[in-house]
Amino acid sequence: MGRSRRERTKGVRAVTEYKPEDKTSVNTSTNATETDEIYKKTLGQSQGVNILGLITICAAVGAAANKSLPQDSAFLSFFRQGQQIVLQVMNWLKWTTPVGVASLVAQSIASVSNINEVFYSIGRLVICVVTGIAFHQLVTLPAILAVLWRKNPFKFIARCSKPFFLAFATTLTSIAIPHMLDSCRQNGVSSSVSEFVIPMSVTLHGDASAVYIASSCLFVAQTSSEVDVDAGSIFVIAALTSVLSLAIPSVPSAGIVTVAIILTSLNLPLHGLALLFTVEWLLDRIRTGVNAITHVICCAVIDAICNGRKQHAPDVMHARENNWDMEIQIEGEPWIDQQDKDQNNDNEMKHVKVEVDSR
Repeated sequence: MGRSRRERTKGVRAVTEYKPEDKTSVNTSTNATETDEIYKKTLGQSQGVNILGLITICAAVGAAANKSLPQDSAFLSFFRQGQQIVLQVMNWLKWTTPVGVASLVAQSIASVSNINEVFYSIGRLVICVVTGIAFHQLVTLPAILAVLWRKNPFKFIARCSKPFFLAFATTLTSIAIPHMLDSCRQNGVSSSVSEFVIPMSVTLHGDASAVYIASSCLFVAQTSSEVDVDAGSIFVIAALTSVLSLAIPSVPSAGIVTVAIILTSLNLPLHGLALLFTVEWLLDRIRTGVNAITHVICCAVIDAICNGRKQHAPDVMHARENNWDMEIQIEGEPWIDQQDKDQNNDNEMKHVKVEVDSR
């Protein structure tokens, strides 16, 4: 009996549900019966793993262990070695990716009755993601640059072409870090800011990935006829995307894993997730290349905020060099004057000695 109870409660979590109910009332003025629909808050159960709670607990335990334990402790060493083992297993499974992806896509397509509608939906997903990324890259970010830097933002973006194409080709933003630093130098960003912000931005910053994750979650949810996406689900998707986009690793197709985490936390089906692999090769390259440009722009924005720049960066650099030269010249004059005085005194002493010898 106890075993069957554990089997029934396995994978079940408590959720808050709002169920519509009809409330009947009598209007005293017209003596008519009126029916109103109200939503009653109830406690229900949902199948699946509580991913959001799992992430919260793991983050809390990791932060506490990092603060209270030494870095060479057995507890932290265990998890570091476990991470290496998991990465090795993933490298082995990587060789089976073509067969696995083909099987998942075939299963998703076979379960669809109207295949034309599915491919039409995938096309709309690509248009939605590309349009959102283009608007963010060509409208939002240039507007921020124009306000803070007071110069043409499109020339700034044009100097970031090398990191864009390198990240587009390799689907890795970390490889383009040297070219990002070169773009920062060409645009006049302080090297003390760029050398700190660029590596951190590559780890924590991903605007294009956030656009892709939110659009993909809505796409997978809408392709399923089992659930209806309401305003509350859209708000939760936006909030989780904003948080989880800060933890996306710099590896290819890492956004799909984040999409699966968000869908699982909302108890949404995952059988439509395999359809994303059909366009992942294109969307992954687009968002990775755009992320490389946003890292440089993020560095420029932080530099403008920290240094309070309102003018052209090269002018500031020349002004700093001129001030430095002036300081050297001013500080050097007393030393030069003292050296000249010493030399004059030596000459006078020699002259006096010659006169004495001649007498």
